[in-house]
Amino acid sequence: MRDKRFNENQLRAISGGEGPLLIAAGPGSGKTTVLTHRIKYIIEELGAKPGSILVMTFSRAAAEEMKERFLGMKIRDADKVCFGTFHSVFFGILRTAYGSMAPGYIFGEDAEDQIRFDEMLKLAEELLKEREDICKSIRSRYRWILIDEFQDIDDLQYEIVRLIAPPDTHPNITVVGDDDQSIYAFRGANPRIMMNFENDYQGTEKVILDVNYRSGREIVSAASKLIEHNNNRIRKTIVSARGNVSDVKILEFEDTRSEYEYLVSDIEQSVRSGGRENDIAVLHRNNMQPWQLTCLLKERKLENVHVMTFHKSKGLEFSEVWIIDACDGVTPDRKAVTAEDIEEERRLFYVAMTRARDRLRICRGRIHRSRITKRSRFTEEVCG
Repeated sequence: MRDKRFNENQLRAISGGEGPLLIAAGPGSGKTTVLTHRIKYIIEELGAKPGSILVMTFSRAAAEEMKERFLGMKIRDADKVCFGTFHSVFFGILRTAYGSMAPGYIFGEDAEDQIRFDEMLKLAEELLKEREDICKSIRSRYRWILIDEFQDIDDLQYEIVRLIAPPDTHPNITVVGDDDQSIYAFRGANPRIMMNFENDYQGTEKVILDVNYRSGREIVSAASKLIEHNNNRIRKTIVSARGNVSDVKILEFEDTRSEYEYLVSDIEQSVRSGGRENDIAVLHRNNMQPWQLTCLLKERKLENVHVMTFHKSKGLEFSEVWIIDACDGVTPDRKAVTAEDIEEERRLFYVAMTRARDRLRICRGRIHRSRITKRSRFTEEVCG
């Protein structure tokens, strides 16, 4: 398969054959485009029926966006491909097995709107283990399974995946994600699942999407220096497709007030020079930080600058990104004590850094909430 729109590794990922395929996709590497073209390839080149393809991800918005992009490719019977979240897919399994009792009695008509997802998945796991006929029916119907954001999978979800796509059958399963962006341990996400996938599914083909089309070289280099300090990860060497077009600065101020005033003044200058407010983001580790900053932004009539947590920024991108309060005790969070905790915090900082396309600022005030702070170890690692 040759297509000048894609680089070599993207083409390898799109045109993989039958059997298990692991796609480790770095930030800004075009994974959604690759995934939708992989589905197209499975139908048009490998002869799969659209109705035999199941695509799962972790949020309704992501599933709907992927489906919309795929339908826009104008493939025959494209609407027969099943797109859904883990919860909606396995809620459907329960509904089929239990009839009206499952949606009405246990979870309500829309499983996506219910805070009891784990109980539902546990029931689905028990059902699949007890009812081999249902398990075989699902395996027979869905000959091709693709999972996006695989780094966010938890142990229970993975157990269900292994039931419908048993490793010893060499199934047609494609998993896509970036273990370096696994930031939901508090929800049970286990990045080791992705790292161990090749061991669980023998004969897995692995492709690394290592070209970042979003960020300039300086941002990619700085972020790579940071994440290389994590030991438990799939090793990648990410390169920028954009060259030396970006700017990274680490700034220190006397106190938080000085930090925020400089930030707001700099953003005002950026906007006067032609920058767009809604293409600028200020990212912070937790929700306790930004009240003083948001007041300043309102005073200067800036609403459209995005102010959000590291977690909420995942999947987004901006021309200019500010990471504020980069001091120990904030990032990494003071509650992060184990080596595993610190690696999760580092992944979170990495996600924040890689939201930037052109301009990245990492800053702190030496005095934060009336106490003297130390520079974040992550800043030190970026400098190194």
